[in-house]
Amino acid sequence: MTYTVSKKGVTMRLGKGKMEPGAYPMWCHKISLDGGAGVRSLRVSQPDRKPCKVYHVGIDIRPGRGRYRDTTIVTFVPRFQLENRSKHSLAIAQKNFVRGMGTTLPTEHLLVIQGSSVIFHWPRDDLDKLLCIKHADSPDCKWSGGVCINKPGSVNINMRGPNNECRIMHMEIRLQGATYFVIFSDADELPPPYRIDNLSEVNVTFWQNKVEDRRLKTLVHPLSSVPYAFDEPILPNLITCEVQGGSLASYNLNKLETGESLYYENFIYIAMSQTFESPADSQTPLKSTLFGAKYGRFQPGADVPHPGSPVVLRKKEQGKRSQLWRMTTTGMLQNEAFTPPRDPHSPSRHNHQCMVLDIISSGPVYNGTSTLVLKSPDNNRKSTQTWTFQKDGTLRCLFSSFAVQPKYKVLGLKEGAEMVLGPAQPSRDLLLDKVPPEMALERQKNLPGSGSLSVRVLTDGPTRVLQIMDIMKQRVLKKSPAIPGSVGEDFEVYMSESSGGAAVQHSGPEEKPSKRSKSLEVVLCLKGGIGVSIINHQMEELVYASFKGIDVHFNHNSKETDLNAGIQNMQRFYVSLRKLSLNIEELLLMKLLEFAGFAQPDSAIEKMNEAYYDSLRKMVTESQSKRYYFESLRINSLSFRLSVLTSGNLPKHLVALRHQLHLILMQFEDAPVSLDDFVSQHQFETQEFFLDAVKKHYNEELRSQAIKILGAVDFLGNPIGLLQDIRDGLKELVFDRSVAGLVKNVTHGVSNSAAKVTGSISDGVGTMTLDHHHQEVRNAIRGDHDGSSVGHLSAGLKGFAFGVIGGLTSVLTQPIQGASEEGVGGFMKGVGKGVLGTFTKPTAGVLDLASGTLNALRSTTDGENQMPDRIRPPRCGIKAGGGISRYSAHDAKGHDYVLKLFDGLGGERYFALETVRQTSADGMIALITSKATYFLGHAKPKEPVLQVNHKDLIHARKGMSANKFVIELTKVGVDYTGYSSQPSELNRDRPKVVCDSEKIAKKVSQQINYAKNCFEELKQEVTDTSNDLDLTLILDDSGKR
Repeated sequence: MTYTVSKKGVTMRLGKGKMEPGAYPMWCHKISLDGGAGVRSLRVSQPDRKPCKVYHVGIDIRPGRGRYRDTTIVTFVPRFQLENRSKHSLAIAQKNFVRGMGTTLPTEHLLVIQGSSVIFHWPRDDLDKLLCIKHADSPDCKWSGGVCINKPGSVNINMRGPNNECRIMHMEIRLQGATYFVIFSDADELPPPYRIDNLSEVNVTFWQNKVEDRRLKTLVHPLSSVPYAFDEPILPNLITCEVQGGSLASYNLNKLETGESLYYENFIYIAMSQTFESPADSQTPLKSTLFGAKYGRFQPGADVPHPGSPVVLRKKEQGKRSQLWRMTTTGMLQNEAFTPPRDPHSPSRHNHQCMVLDIISSGPVYNGTSTLVLKSPDNNRKSTQTWTFQKDGTLRCLFSSFAVQPKYKVLGLKEGAEMVLGPAQPSRDLLLDKVPPEMALERQKNLPGSGSLSVRVLTDGPTRVLQIMDIMKQRVLKKSPAIPGSVGEDFEVYMSESSGGAAVQHSGPEEKPSKRSKSLEVVLCLKGGIGVSIINHQMEELVYASFKGIDVHFNHNSKETDLNAGIQNMQRFYVSLRKLSLNIEELLLMKLLEFAGFAQPDSAIEKMNEAYYDSLRKMVTESQSKRYYFESLRINSLSFRLSVLTSGNLPKHLVALRHQLHLILMQFEDAPVSLDDFVSQHQFETQEFFLDAVKKHYNEELRSQAIKILGAVDFLGNPIGLLQDIRDGLKELVFDRSVAGLVKNVTHGVSNSAAKVTGSISDGVGTMTLDHHHQEVRNAIRGDHDGSSVGHLSAGLKGFAFGVIGGLTSVLTQPIQGASEEGVGGFMKGVGKGVLGTFTKPTAGVLDLASGTLNALRSTTDGENQMPDRIRPPRCGIKAGGGISRYSAHDAKGHDYVLKLFDGLGGERYFALETVRQTSADGMIALITSKATYFLGHAKPKEPVLQVNHKDLIHARKGMSANKFVIELTKVGVDYTGYSSQPSELNRDRPKVVCDSEKIAKKVSQQINYAKNCFEELKQEVTDTSNDLDLTLILDDSGKR
């Protein structure tokens, strides 16, 4: 690969080393080096006007890390990488090369063996970029439909077998950097994405809409199910179903709804019921009779041999059209052989061109018979063209005293005998019940079922089910056992289709009772909630979160179980958050990032950077394959106010971490952020898929809120906040007619914007002083207020005074400080800093005064945005004994004293806090740390009354003075050398602190002595600071080690 670099970017082309004669590589478009991921198409022109060969190359541009943080690293990676995790070897090809080839392998196919990965380029860039797959080790496996691989997600691929069965394979596409990783895996142990359940009693054929190959039609037999995945994933997810001999309709499998019903022609036979031992519609067989034994083999039915002939008896023949009849909704009997085709979608529509059953005469002949024939429908002959199958087993017209029978009654039960309408006379045969056998007629269906099928789409865990069922069918759910201890028999429970469910189970009386379903319900209520602490390696509690009012309800039963050990089935998962304010402090953020492991030495970062692509591929292709199913996953819309508070006094190691991460924060306050819902329906994916989807959604949402966030930054004066204040004021004026509300809101907005602009300018001017100590003290003064108007104004006045004094003394203090640190060179630098500080420090002071005044004005009009109180004081991370102790409010209070006394920068560890005196006038507490003991007054806890450093202390003991119990602290003496290890005899080196009781004096003395001993032990501690990476190789003059 060859490349050139210019100011506008980089361009590249393929090398000419292995080009065929006449081929010429062309330069690609410019590549910007600003960062990010992209792709370029490298084209190679072919001789003889052949299409250009195109190679898509991914480009990953990122800044270096560690010592190479100022270097931009450009990595060229494959655009597509295929990974085969299945148990089959796979053949891969572009769709245009396999269209219509069935199971044949084209010359342009790519073989990917089991457990391997290959880099893929499209053979023809000018054709459809669709990938087809088949099992290379199965010669009878057909090519799948084309799938897109340039979009992250997952898809199920359907490859047809020799019997047109579905062979489903799962394909997952992940985008990492500039590479699409396409991972193929078997789906044998996973539930199918779709399933067609044919719970009817007729055959149903289905296929995907707009699929060109009609050989992909699938037949589903009655009372069976077929797993399915779409043959062409890029086409709409629509299925067309056709019932045998009936209608067809299309259904969207992505919508859970009841679809259009299917209809089929369910003709009937008019048969002599006494000649059939078991009628088709009967659930229990009839008892044998003498008549049935004589004519049982004949089994005749009504037939019309040819047009104009009378209706005669003929032996029943399955599917013979002249024996098939259709009864309309008006009671007419149409003969299929003499009826033109009609639309099966409209089963109730009349057809006036058909022929219906009638009698040859104008009316029935009393004491005689009338021959049955076919005639056209006629309203004037309604009485003889409307028929009813009676409950007694006879077929009669509206003349209810006449019934259909053979011409010569019982003697006419023979092949070719005419059917007539004659008087319905009772039989004289005492062996028969009620109806004479020659008049007993019944309708027998040509096909089972009612002729109308209901179709609906529902879910069965992660599987979408297209359920087809007869509308008149009732299903047996299960056989329920008798109540334990009773003598009752087992019974069956029936449920109509409207009750739902997909499985059909039937238990007869001879079967054993089914096992009782087990269920588990767990209810967990934690009114007090739980607390979570995050503590770093320095035993500092960074975050404490309290979750109160926790209510967990878990219900597990036989209908909602995990499909297998690798699948988690969750029906619904909703997350709702109330409106909140999110304040991000830079100091806390950097500590959390350090806690999360982002702070690493340069050597480790450089190793990670060098193996970036290999580790990326391993992370993607070897991630866990456990899948989760959510019927509905929703994270409701989030509305919150976002604030970022920067810090000008970060510790050195956190500053290094910020530079390492290239993290730049801008200060802003109360930026209104509104994020839309995240909704995922019927997803059966891995954890990485869901996390990537959530991350992508909220990344896009936050980008859409960039204008609002930028409009709230301090250096612009928070124009968004100003507009909101003006809007709120106008609303109060219009709706509440409050002029005071308008003035209050406008004043708040203007003062807030002016204070932020002034504060930003003040920070810039303060940085120009080049005096870090002055800047630290100035920041401490600006932050030392309680948020009230008086506090802001007091801080502004102190800042102004400090700036003026600093400017007047800068010319003197800066050269002296520079000379003491760096000698002559430092003195000269100090002179320059002093002259610069003479002007910048007073200017910063004036701006601090203006900012404080404006903040005070804002505080007088702001009564809502108050910071919430702490839930509890921060935990004392580590005590004298070491390790993390159980939370104690008393120790947390002592730790808080240490933080306030040293502004969190003293480096002293809390040991103990005890009350020495409890009187309101001269109350005192003893704060014992790892380096000193402080006696603090209740009135001014930040100003110690007495401080005794442990390095100067010999011991502490209880004593008596003026009839009061005291703590006597003995310091070391001072000799001519300036130090002595002997106790001092001077009273000033033996301070005494009065206590309320002997018990307190004794306890505090013991704790002080314990802290003194710990201090001495720590002085003897040896820490290992060596690092093998810092060792250097020393060579002598001869070059030897």
